[in-house]
Amino acid sequence: MNTQGFKISHSGTVVTISKTGVSPELFADEVYKTECLLDNFDRSQAGSQWGCDGIGFEIQRNLGHVEIKKSGVGPRKFKQGMTRLQAS
Repeated sequence: MNTQGFKISHSGTVVTISKTGVSPELFADEVYKTECLLDNFDRSQAGSQWGCDGIGFEIQRNLGHVEIKKSGVGPRKFKQGMTRLQAS
Protein backbone atom coordinates (compact mmCIF):
# COMPACT_ATOMS: atom_id res chain seq x y z
CA MET A 1 0.00 0.00 0.00
CA ASN A 2 1.20 3.49 -0.82
CA THR A 3 2.27 5.33 2.35
CA GLN A 4 3.04 8.58 0.55
CA GLY A 5 1.91 11.55 2.59
CA PHE A 6 1.44 9.51 5.76
CA LYS A 7 3.69 9.87 8.79
CA ILE A 8 4.28 6.62 10.70
CA SER A 9 5.89 6.68 14.13
CA HIS A 10 6.38 4.32 17.06
CA SER A 11 6.84 5.21 20.71
CA GLY A 12 6.83 2.57 23.44
CA THR A 13 4.10 0.25 22.22
CA VAL A 14 2.05 2.87 20.33
CA VAL A 15 2.03 3.20 16.54
CA THR A 16 0.77 6.55 15.28
CA ILE A 17 -0.17 7.14 11.66
CA SER A 18 -1.14 10.62 10.56
CA LYS A 19 -1.65 12.75 7.48
CA THR A 20 -2.18 16.51 7.22
CA GLY A 21 -3.76 18.64 4.55
CA VAL A 22 -6.76 16.36 4.03
CA SER A 23 -9.81 17.97 2.42
CA PRO A 24 -13.19 17.38 4.09
CA GLU A 25 -14.46 15.67 0.93
CA LEU A 26 -11.69 13.04 1.05
CA PHE A 27 -11.45 12.73 4.82
CA ALA A 28 -13.40 9.46 5.23
CA ASP A 29 -11.28 7.83 2.50
CA GLU A 30 -8.07 8.92 4.23
CA VAL A 31 -9.33 7.54 7.56
CA TYR A 32 -9.96 4.22 5.82
CA LYS A 33 -6.45 4.23 4.30
CA THR A 34 -4.97 5.01 7.73
CA GLU A 35 -6.83 2.06 9.27
CA CYS A 36 -5.60 -0.20 6.45
CA LEU A 37 -2.01 0.91 7.15
CA LEU A 38 -2.46 0.15 10.86
CA ASP A 39 -3.64 -3.37 9.99
CA ASN A 40 -0.04 -4.15 9.02
CA PHE A 41 1.06 -3.81 12.64
CA ASP A 42 0.21 -6.84 14.79
CA ARG A 43 -0.04 -6.49 18.53
CA SER A 44 2.43 -8.23 20.79
CA GLN A 45 0.26 -7.52 23.84
CA ALA A 46 -3.23 -6.28 24.66
CA GLY A 47 -4.04 -2.86 23.27
CA SER A 48 -6.57 -0.69 21.52
CA GLN A 49 -7.01 1.68 18.61
CA TRP A 50 -8.22 5.27 18.94
CA GLY A 51 -8.18 8.77 17.56
CA CYS A 52 -10.73 9.18 14.81
CA ASP A 53 -14.13 8.04 15.97
CA GLY A 54 -17.13 10.01 17.20
CA ILE A 55 -16.22 13.58 18.07
CA GLY A 56 -12.59 12.93 17.14
CA PHE A 57 -13.71 12.31 13.55
CA GLU A 58 -15.47 15.68 13.37
CA ILE A 59 -12.62 17.59 14.99
CA GLN A 60 -9.97 16.01 12.78
CA ARG A 61 -12.08 16.52 9.63
CA ASN A 62 -12.46 20.23 10.44
CA LEU A 63 -8.68 20.46 10.98
CA GLY A 64 -7.84 18.47 7.83
CA HIS A 65 -5.67 16.13 9.91
CA VAL A 66 -6.08 12.36 10.23
CA GLU A 67 -4.39 10.67 13.20
CA ILE A 68 -5.05 7.18 14.52
CA LYS A 69 -3.08 5.34 17.18
CA LYS A 70 -2.77 1.64 17.94
CA SER A 71 -1.29 0.39 21.20
CA GLY A 72 0.17 -2.97 22.10
CA VAL A 73 2.69 -3.05 19.23
CA GLY A 74 6.17 -3.91 20.45
CA PRO A 75 9.42 -3.02 18.63
CA ARG A 76 9.65 -6.36 16.80
CA LYS A 77 6.05 -6.21 15.58
CA PHE A 78 6.58 -2.60 14.49
CA LYS A 79 9.61 -3.59 12.44
CA GLN A 80 7.67 -6.47 10.87
CA GLY A 81 4.83 -4.11 9.97
CA MET A 82 7.19 -1.62 8.36
CA THR A 83 8.72 -4.44 6.33
CA ARG A 84 5.24 -5.45 5.13
CA LEU A 85 4.46 -1.89 4.11
CA GLN A 86 7.73 -1.52 2.19
CA ALA A 87 7.10 -4.80 0.36
CA SER A 88 3.61 -3.82 -0.81
